[in-house]
Amino acid sequence: MSYFEAQVQKSATRNAELLQLLAETDHASPALEQHMRFIEDLDCQIRDSDERLRSLSSKRDSGLKEHQRFRDSHVRRFVYKAAGKENDFTSKAEKGEREYIKVLQKVERENCINEGLKDQRKEAGLARRELERSAKRNSDAQRKLNELYHAIFTGPTPQFPEEDEAEQRCERLVQRCWPTATA
Repeated sequence: MSYFEAQVQKSATRNAELLQLLAETDHASPALEQHMRFIEDLDCQIRDSDERLRSLSSKRDSGLKEHQRFRDSHVRRFVYKAAGKENDFTSKAEKGEREYIKVLQKVERENCINEGLKDQRKEAGLARRELERSAKRNSDAQRKLNELYHAIFTGPTPQFPEEDEAEQRCERLVQRCWPTATA
């Protein structure tokens, strides 16, 4: 058995392990890219939801103050009562309360949405880390496989002259396309 054949045989198990690892983690890089876009979308949705919450909270606070000012105003109550329109005062006070409750419900709904988005973002961050680990395992396995092939096939192999010719052609093309690259 030649030295070259011994090297190939010696590396066969490691080659199979690396190929298996590549097959298991092949999905990681594209999945990571897609997942990063998903996270960006979640971040955008969270920013929008935060803004809606600030707006609704401000509306809620001002609505509450306005309602309390109207409802608790003894002068207004007295004026309406003196004018014989006590029912109008009560109706306006109830209307203000209903509007406040509607805004309060919107705030509560938006809070639920916001919390759900933040929970999703937290889970997406955990999943991203797992995908990053898989993508790194994939790139490491690819690098090790390239090193293994390079160790075996670089240089002259008298048993395979066509491989040597292809290697030389490849090096010439690399030098022509990227003159500063080292082969």
